[in-house]
Amino acid sequence: MSSKPPPTAPRKRKAAASSPTPKSAPQIPNQSGQSTFDVWLQRGSHLAQAGLFILTIFTLFYTVIPLYQTAGLQEAIARQEKELEALRAQAAQNYHEQRQRMLRMLAHTAMPDCTGLMEPMPAINDPERRKRTGVFMRSDVSECVRERIVGSPTLSNLRPLDRLILKESLDKALDGIRASQQRARQAYAEAERLPDDQLPPARPELERLLRAIGAGEQQISKQIRENRVHRRQLEIESTFRTEVQNHVKALADEKLYEQSPDTGLYRGK
Repeated sequence: MSSKPPPTAPRKRKAAASSPTPKSAPQIPNQSGQSTFDVWLQRGSHLAQAGLFILTIFTLFYTVIPLYQTAGLQEAIARQEKELEALRAQAAQNYHEQRQRMLRMLAHTAMPDCTGLMEPMPAINDPERRKRTGVFMRSDVSECVRERIVGSPTLSNLRPLDRLILKESLDKALDGIRASQQRARQAYAEAERLPDDQLPPARPELERLLRAIGAGEQQISKQIRENRVHRRQLEIESTFRTEVQNHVKALADEKLYEQSPDTGLYRGK
């Protein structure tokens, strides 16, 4: 009895032909039930919050705090400027008062020395009385005033602008003194040629004194004439002396030194 051949095993299909096209694997939830996307989303949110916190700290240190510091500094500067302005005003007022004293001192120093007030009056019986009386008129009064003021140590205590203003004012004052002295000298010389009606009136006591000592009529007339001329010359000297004093006093006029750019209050700060 013949044996049957063993049956052949069926051929397997190609895996490539029979296997389906692979698809994206579904997201597998973790143990908490969140997907991977949700996990990374939360992490990104935490990182964003941390970054915002860092940015806030950075802004606070480099923007807000400097602004507060700047505002505080500006307020302190404003207070200091206010105090400084008050000190400047006080310093200007103190210098103003000191300057007035110095200018008056300069004027008072020049006037007695240059106007003959410090010279003693000659005696009545002094034969050189007439000559000594005219010394003041013959001297250079303007040069005397200039030397007394320019050479005074008080001048160095004035501020530069005040010294410049004083120098300019002094030049004008000296011009006025020269003009006044020229007129006074001319009037002084012409006094001896004036008619009697332009001279001061005679003093009766002088005539009685001359008659009491036995002076003659011609001598009495001569002495009375000389006395009247001399009194007229003294009037001219007194007028000129007053003019010199006015010129020198004008150097201390506060209006000359107002509105100085040094202090904003007084010219000469």
